[in-house]
Amino acid sequence: MSMLRTARPREEKPERPSINDVMPIRFLYENLGRMVSVRLKTGAIIYGRLHRFDRNMNLVLLDAISGNEKLGTCVIRGDNVLFFTFVEPAKI
Repeated sequence: MSMLRTARPREEKPERPSINDVMPIRFLYENLGRMVSVRLKTGAIIYGRLHRFDRNMNLVLLDAISGNEKLGTCVIRGDNVLFFTFVEPAKI
């Protein structure tokens, strides 16, 4: 007796969720242009205006500041972000 394998029916890939269906991404999208405080895994805190992001939570900040150092435009890899909060400019 030979063992024949039958082909599995091809599973359809689920549709990718839209930007409005993913809560954290939607939250970021609704807050583009606001000031944000980003805490990195290293303990550093970077302040800046949220300009862009992607689904991996990579962030682009404008007018970024870390301590007393002005960074200008700053790209932060999502893997390095511990958490972030939105802040009022007067509190920086």
